[in-house]
Amino acid sequence: MVHRIFAAAIAMLFFLIAVGASKPAAAQDACGSPRVKYTVKQVAAQPPPPQPEPGKALVFVVEHQVSTSAICVHCAIATRVAVDGQWVGAGSGDSWFAFSLAPGPHHLCAMFQARFSSTAQDKYFAPLTVESGKTYYIETRVEALDNQYQNIRLLPLNEEEGKDRVQTFPFSDSHRK
Repeated sequence: MVHRIFAAAIAMLFFLIAVGASKPAAAQDACGSPRVKYTVKQVAAQPPPPQPEPGKALVFVVEHQVSTSAICVHCAIATRVAVDGQWVGAGSGDSWFAFSLAPGPHHLCAMFQARFSSTAQDKYFAPLTVESGKTYYIETRVEALDNQYQNIRLLPLNEEEGKDRVQTFPFSDSHRK
């Protein structure tokens, strides 16, 4: 009897390890190569509103930087965004960019282009499921806390808030180096 309980406990332990191990692997696969870098410029003149490619969704990425100090040393850092292991663009400061995405479930990754300290959370993962013809707004929130370290998060925005940020913030023109 003790042997069966012990064997069941070992089997459950291996199951939990296997299930737990699969999640980080999927999240890690969301990021692109760390060697890919972008040049990023904010463009004050708004381009015409992008349209989704036929049969795809349109995703706006709005970068918003928040600092707890009066002077933010790192507020112009570039933040790359990847979908399913492929970089799709980068933002810097309060800005936005957009891309088309095939319908279905996806894994997003936002990552600082440079690492600032060992305490910084330099990447963040989030799932995103999109439908053809729909528009989605995602915020990459960059937090500078007393200029000691920075964190990054991916947050959904509702349509009203997303449209307002896109109209208010400059366009982020990013190109691979």
